[in-house]
Amino acid sequence: MGLPLWATFLFLIVVGLSSKALAQESEEEESEPLFQVQRIDIRVFGGVSGGEQYLKLPAITDPLTNDTAKDQILDFSGNPAIDSGLAQAPEKDLESGYFGGVDAAFYLSEAFGFFLSGSLTRANAVLTGQTDPFAPRREFDRTNVTTLSTRVGVIYQIGKARKLPIRPYVSLAFGGLLNRFDNVDDITALSFDLGGGVSFALTETLRGQIGTGIQFYSWKTDEVALDKTMIIPQASAGIVWRYTVPTFGSDNDGDS
Repeated sequence: MGLPLWATFLFLIVVGLSSKALAQESEEEESEPLFQVQRIDIRVFGGVSGGEQYLKLPAITDPLTNDTAKDQILDFSGNPAIDSGLAQAPEKDLESGYFGGVDAAFYLSEAFGFFLSGSLTRANAVLTGQTDPFAPRREFDRTNVTTLSTRVGVIYQIGKARKLPIRPYVSLAFGGLLNRFDNVDDITALSFDLGGGVSFALTETLRGQIGTGIQFYSWKTDEVALDKTMIIPQASAGIVWRYTVPTFGSDNDGDS
């Protein structure tokens, strides 16, 4: 037994409207971007960086041994350090310094985002050694080192800001750096950075941030064919300006 004509007509109308609605929803889903930035955090920061030793050669205490390569130890002017009296146990150290910088983080969700960062560090490098195997160690030369570092990485905020007044975060980054000296060749390297810290609200759009991190990179020395792995601890504090990206058709209160 077939359906009445009016029921058949009504069924065809419902099916047509449903098909049209599904087609519109499909088009809307396809038009939405796969990755959409929900908010942008701009941070200005400063802090202190630790030091590290990048050259250490032992003293030669055997009087029958002649160090034929001692004239290859260079000071920070590019001259043989033996000219200024250095004859034994040379060491070169990058001392602790100060840095400042700015970064921009683009969050694809409430907690996860990627960031671009740049910083400038000022520190000193010092050359020490002995005039003979039994003399006390003393300083032979010192110079300024300016380190320009750029990074790209990911950041993850732990928890929800509306529930946690202090919100932890962790970060991972890769980049490159340039160690610039006053009178000798610059040193470039690739870097790997691990970081973490906490942020807290100051105003509706401003947040404070305190963090720590470790930077790893390889330092190629002129005196020996050995690349020293530098491990530089860092501590920083900064101010974050937060901008919530408007999303059409959604209720975004910016509290994340």
